[in-house]
Amino acid sequence: MNLRPTPSFEELLANPSRAADLPAAAARELFVRLAAVQAALTTTLLPAPSPEKSSENGDRFLDAAEVGVRIGKSRSWVEHHVEELPERRRVGGEGRWSERELERWMASRPRWGDEP
Repeated sequence: MNLRPTPSFEELLANPSRAADLPAAAARELFVRLAAVQAALTTTLLPAPSPEKSSENGDRFLDAAEVGVRIGKSRSWVEHHVEELPERRRVGGEGRWSERELERWMASRPRWGDEP
C-alpha cells in the first residue's frame, strides 16, 4: 500500500522519480497532458519554414523528422511506417508530407486512451 502523498506537478518537475507515487489513472492523464504541452513547445522551437518547403498555396512540406516531432514519434518510426501516414509527396526528389494533410490526419485519429 502506498502511503506517500500524491506529488504535485512542481514536485514531479523537481524530482521525476516521484512519478512512481502517482495512481495509474493520474499518471495516464498527466502523460497525455504533458504530450500536448511537449508538442506545443516543439512547434514553438521548430525553425521557421524555409521557402523551398512551401507550396504556392502556403502549405508546408515536412520531412520525416518534422513529421515525427508533430506526431510524437521518431524520424525512424516515420520512415518505417509510411503506409500508416498520409500520402507522401516528392518535393525536390525527397519524400515530404503536406503539413495540412498531416494536421487533418492527426485530427481524425483517436486520442490516446480513446482507442478501442
